Amino acid sequence: MLFALALLIVQGGYVDPDVAVIPASYIGRWAIDLSDCKAPGGDVVEIRPRHIDFYERHGVVDLLRLNEIDDVPAVHASMRWVEGLKFSTGVIRLSMDKGGLYISESENPDALRDPFNAYKRCPA
Repeated sequence: MLFALALLIVQGGYVDPDVAVIPASYIGRWAIDLSDCKAPGGDVVEIRPRHIDFYERHGVVDLLRLNEIDDVPAVHASMRWVEGLKFSTGVIRLSMDKGGLYISESENPDALRDPFNAYKRCPA
């Protein structure tokens, strides 16, 4: 994980943590299956300017880097996670393609680019 964070820092500068916000195009409630949008739980994620919240896992953005040089622009965020009483850190990648949101925490950020793993924006 430290290697991934070091790699991100070398490839481009992070935004100052005091002003780091996830771009507006990512903000909102997203679900793998739109029928989950109104129900608690399920494969739903809520993205706010400085937070990413799953059903039982909540993250705060520490550092943020926008990557606009790849074929698909992405947001790389260093996160602090709380899951129950467990605390952890990690790097998450958010990218959008053809209206779908892709979330990856793997060593290979393109590993989850499967269209079956695309989150769809929930209706307001």
